[in-house]
Parts: sequence; C-alpha cells; structure tokens
Amino acid sequence: MKTALHLLITAGVVVVFAGALNAQCKTWNDSPKKEEALDAHSVYRPYVKGKQAADLEKMDDATFNTAFESWKKAYDIAPAADGQRATHYSDGRLFYQAMMNKTTDAAKKKEYADIMMRLYDEQIQCYQNEAFLLGRKAYDMFYMPAFGYSAQTMETFKKRRQRR
Repeated sequence: MKTALHLLITAGVVVVFAGALNAQCKTWNDSPKKEEALDAHSVYRPYVKGKQAADLEKMDDATFNTAFESWKKAYDIAPAADGQRATHYSDGRLFYQAMMNKTTDAAKKKEYADIMMRLYDEQIQCYQNEAFLLGRKAYDMFYMPAFGYSAQTMETFKKRRQRR
C-alpha cells in the first residue's frame, strides 16, 4: 500500500514538473494570442537586433520601456517564440543586462542577474544546446558582481566542461 502511494505521489510530482518545463517552451504557433505575440515581437525586436547591452543603456527611458514591455509581452505569451529561434531568451538577457548596468541598487542588480540565469536555464530546457549555453552562462556569471568568482560560477564552468 505504501509503495502504491509513493508511486502515485512521484507520478504527480513528475507530471507537475514536466508541465512547468513545457510551459517555458511555449511557442506562438498554437497560441490563441499568436497575433498579440507577433505584434509585440515586431515592436521590440528592431530595438535589440544586432545590439549590445551598452546600446540599450543609451536609449531614452520611454523607448527602452516600450521595447522592454513589448519583449515582456512576447516572452510571456511565447517564451520560445516560434520554436525555431531563441531570441526571446537572448533578448531578455540583453534587456536585463542593460537594466543591471544602469542601476546602483545592489538588490536590483542581484535580481536582474538571477533573471538572466533563469533565462539561460529555460533556453537550455527548450533548445537542448546545453554545452554552448552553459559556457555563455558561466562567462556572464564570472563578470557579474552578483556571482563573480564564486562556487556557483565554478560549478557552471565544470558542468559545461562535462557536457562537451
């Protein structure tokens, strides 16, 4: 009886966890909000395409906020865009890098750094290019005050090395 209960609980946890992972890989292809996601993507994308965080930092607040809010809407509806490109993840990291660079609030810097790391993890789950992304993630961590030369950064470098 206990074994059956344990199996049932384990199965429930797996189903919930798998659903959470799949939610990160939603695309706009089958979304009822496809047009809204495409519109938001079309609004923000020209502001970030081919840009670095330093370029976004130079934007006036109104332009940055318009681009960021449009990215957020596109990401919320379809984190994996159309399933063929990871731009919502990489562009999100770009936005948060710019915000992290502009703020002087240490708590906000840490919050933005954590969001950037989460976006790496979600992209790894959806696009399965783990070794490459772990290398990028570790590199970014090393240069972030929130992580720097820490045990967490070193573990990420080690994971990357193991996945090659």
